[in-house]
Order: sequence, then C-alpha cells, then structure tokens
Amino acid sequence: MSRLKSIALLLTGVFQITAVVFLFINIWVSVLLFITYGIAMLLLFGALIMERIKEKEDDDENDYTDY
Repeated sequence: MSRLKSIALLLTGVFQITAVVFLFINIWVSVLLFITYGIAMLLLFGALIMERIKEKEDDDENDYTDY
C-alpha cells in the first residue's frame, strides 16, 4: 500500500506541474493532464481511505479497554 501511495503522490505532482506548463503551450494537452491529475488524486485518496479502514479494523481487534 505504501508503494501505491508513493506512486500516486508522485503522479499527482508531475501531472499538476506539467499541466500548468502546458497551459501556455497547448490547452487541450493541459486539460487532459488535469483530468489525469484528478484521477491520480482519486487514486491517492482511495489508498489513504483503505489504509485508514484497515488501521481502524486493527485497532478494533486489539482494543484492551475492558481490563
């Protein structure tokens, strides 16, 4: 999961920077890069949410507040 988050974070940075640069060169390429940036952001948020759900399940299994 850590590798997926790292790749998604790298992709979001690269796509955002290149999309801003392409705003001055070619608007249609820039729009496509912004769309792929959005997809990479959704992938990153999905990975973070899945990790949080997994951590929450682990915390619920190892809950020793009864003692």
